[in-house]
Amino acid sequence: MHILALDPATKTGWARYKAPSNGQPAELASGVVELDGELGAFNRQFRKFLINQIKGHEVSTVIIESPILPSGVTQIKTLLKLYALNVNTHDIVKALGCSLEEVPVQTWRKHFLLGRTPPKEHRVKGKQSNWYKKAVKQRCQDLGWQIKDDNQADALGLLDYSRSRMDPTYAAKSTPLFEMRP
Repeated sequence: MHILALDPATKTGWARYKAPSNGQPAELASGVVELDGELGAFNRQFRKFLINQIKGHEVSTVIIESPILPSGVTQIKTLLKLYALNVNTHDIVKALGCSLEEVPVQTWRKHFLLGRTPPKEHRVKGKQSNWYKKAVKQRCQDLGWQIKDDNQADALGLLDYSRSRMDPTYAAKSTPLFEMRP
């Protein structure tokens, strides 16, 4: 099992897990890729990154956070870039013969944060998102994972959710009672 989890954005968080095999230990890697430029260059950067991740690390499954419609005023250029990430992911993953799963942000966060939700004072527009970002980053740090920013933390949370669904032994270890994650 080799999984790549993506939190697609102009700063795309990624996390990759390779299960142990043939005497080799498990591998966990994560980071952030910053994409910029006009739409064409932006797409080419992302496509190159994704192809290199899949081919270079023999990824069999790609997990991507489901796209959402941003709230507030967002420029059309920004929306095109965000949705292009999803379209490019679907296209590349299918072309390279991997499986693909989209996971809503609420689903993986509920799992990763062990059901925790923001306190009442943070359940207002603008504050809730910040609370979740901080909580996910803190959870990653609690698990001993080094993170650069909330994009990388989100990708690790998404990866954790996916590993729990795909591997019952990992799911059992990742509960609060047996918390023991590599």
